[in-house]
Amino acid sequence: MDMEQCYKKKRCIDIEECQEQQQCCIDLMLGGYQKNRCMDRSDSDLYEKRSCKSLQIDEETAVQLKGNQENDNKKQKELIQVYIQQNQQKQQLMILKQVQLKLIDDSLQQSGYCQAIVFDKTGSIMISCNNEEIKILNFELGRLKLINTYSKHKEFVTFLVYSKLRNNFISGSFDKTILCWQQTNQKEWKCSQPFQQHNDYANFLMLNKQEDQLISGGSDNSIKVWNIDFIKNELNFQQSLDQHRNSVFSFSFNSSETVLVSCGYDEYSYGRKEYKENGNLNMQLNKVSIYIYYLHIYQTVNKMFQIADINYIQLMINNFFGQRTI
Repeated sequence: MDMEQCYKKKRCIDIEECQEQQQCCIDLMLGGYQKNRCMDRSDSDLYEKRSCKSLQIDEETAVQLKGNQENDNKKQKELIQVYIQQNQQKQQLMILKQVQLKLIDDSLQQSGYCQAIVFDKTGSIMISCNNEEIKILNFELGRLKLINTYSKHKEFVTFLVYSKLRNNFISGSFDKTILCWQQTNQKEWKCSQPFQQHNDYANFLMLNKQEDQLISGGSDNSIKVWNIDFIKNELNFQQSLDQHRNSVFSFSFNSSETVLVSCGYDEYSYGRKEYKENGNLNMQLNKVSIYIYYLHIYQTVNKMFQIADINYIQLMINNFFGQRTI
């Protein structure tokens, strides 16, 4: 082989080696790029994860801060409310200390029970009771002057209600009757016939705003609804509400007189105590009285009443003199 052929062969080898080296460099470069790209991607994913986590922490922190702020605001409002109540109590105490009551007149005295007192709309006429008697008194400059006394009820007078529109009042009694009274002159009052729908004491009386209805509650577990005519001085029975289980003590309308709420109670007595003495098991009865006060809610439609709901409050009294708990 001559010199030229050897040179060509060597040059081909060098070119192949150079190409191989170049290809290796390219492969290394590509591998490094791909590796770096993968690393960049992982870094990017890690950054995104960290960002999301950071955002989540920020949101949780914001919610926590908001909750803390709301709690702080609530506590601040409660403190302000307590402060206002304390100031009001202090002011009331100061007013009570400044107010001094002075007895003006005690010339009118009675030995019987007075269970009701009402005034007319001007405050110049006072109606009171002495057992079954009804007393009409003039009230002027803090002094009372007896005008007249009536004994139309057969038993104790329990309740009085005075009209805000007219010179009329109504009385209820243990004798189960209701009487209407109408003023005829400065000293005389006209009494109606007795109206009776209750089978036991008439405990409570109430007029509606228009004063064309009277509501009465009794110890016969009922509420009676009456139409009233003050001009004719009479009552006309309209409706009986018999959902209570015991005496009805009181009731009240809402401001629009679409709802009537009444209060009555039931009484239950029970109790026993077991103890050992000389090896024997004995039982002692202890009387425990439970009063359940029922609140009846009535809706009015065209001045007729219908039951809407019943709620109750339980009150326990041990031996009638123990601590009362609701």
